[in-house]
Amino acid sequence: MEVVGCVSAVVALLRSEIAERVTKIQSHWVQTKVQLDFAERAWTGLSEEHQETQLNVLELLHGKVKSANLRVHGLIKKSDRATGTPKEQTRIKRSKYLFVKPFLDSVIKDLTQWQELYNPTWFLIMKIANPIIDTELQRKDLSVSAEVNTRYSYVGIMTQDIRRLASKLKVVDPATFAVLRCRGVVKSRHQGSDRITSFEIVFETPSNHKPRTLRQHLLIQQPHSLTDRIHLAKRLAVAVNYVHTLGFVHKNLRPDNVISFPDPSSSRLPTFYLIGFENMRSEDGYSHFYGSEDWSQNIYRHPQRQGIHPEERYNMRHDIYSLGVCLLEIGLWSSFVSYGEQEVVVGPGEALDLSKVELQRCLPDDIKWHLVGLAKDKLRSVLGDMYTEVVVSCLTCLDGDSDDYGELVDEEDADGVGVGVRFIQKVLLKLNEISV
Repeated sequence: MEVVGCVSAVVALLRSEIAERVTKIQSHWVQTKVQLDFAERAWTGLSEEHQETQLNVLELLHGKVKSANLRVHGLIKKSDRATGTPKEQTRIKRSKYLFVKPFLDSVIKDLTQWQELYNPTWFLIMKIANPIIDTELQRKDLSVSAEVNTRYSYVGIMTQDIRRLASKLKVVDPATFAVLRCRGVVKSRHQGSDRITSFEIVFETPSNHKPRTLRQHLLIQQPHSLTDRIHLAKRLAVAVNYVHTLGFVHKNLRPDNVISFPDPSSSRLPTFYLIGFENMRSEDGYSHFYGSEDWSQNIYRHPQRQGIHPEERYNMRHDIYSLGVCLLEIGLWSSFVSYGEQEVVVGPGEALDLSKVELQRCLPDDIKWHLVGLAKDKLRSVLGDMYTEVVVSCLTCLDGDSDDYGELVDEEDADGVGVGVRFIQKVLLKLNEISV
């Protein structure tokens, strides 16, 4: 009797755990249904390329659902064989629950990964200047659900932009979009006057652990698995895409502006978030043609945006280029910038394979092609062809003869949707295909 009682208790516990997992799956499906219903109503307002991208991602969902159905039928057949003595039936019943639990965990994991992949192409719909989509947006509140206090100083952002940014980040889900949630904005004024000198955004942080930037992780060079590094690359790409979807450009993407809150007791690579919005502005806002001659910053900037007086107005593709440099560092897992005491830059890192003198002599285009060469020569053997293709695609995204972005004309892509769709195809989807 004691054995039967123990078995019953185990089955009851498994039932409770299974019910919890079923609730999570139902929650995913509710969110998916809302998104798909909206996408269906807005379908005619999408470009053919955007529609094709949507269909490709939906095909992945179809494959996951089909696989889940086959496994469900297999579990049902197991339960149908529950014949024989009561003891045998109890054993088979317990076995069934033990099979169901990991199955549901795998379904939740699949749905979560698919949701992360679908969200960028779905949110891109809301950037499209189209009467059909405007009508749908007015029909229903489609704000992002969100899920945490560190302050960062922001100087030189237009009041209108900072308000828009803060309002958007108040409802962001950090776990999904790799951007910290905003709790408010504090204005700093010049002493003795009402002139605003800076804005201070108060962000929620996921833990009380001491923050550490991606730069610090790269300098420490503690080994991490390829799986963890690819996951980091995906999160950073998702964060950039989210910023662009909000209608902003970041303008300062480098490892110093990617932050984590590592648990000292864990050796795993922690979760990272994009910060460093001090130069951020709305995508269609006024661009200050201010630059810098600091090589440690310029290596993350496209040649058009280097120097004291950059040539071109900043756009989304300049962020994508910077992302490519960061992905190259993540792939090599080594910093391109070397620091001394008190975080003072002392020279280029060994991974950059250039001396400080060579850097100062190089033209901006020379540095870009040097980075492309590093990706092709050194990255392929570490993270493979697919990851290398993503990095090279980012680094060449502004080239007129680029296979991925070359035919896009900024004047014809005023809302940035064309670049956004291409980014999903050439970066997010390809990173998702990588398995190690």
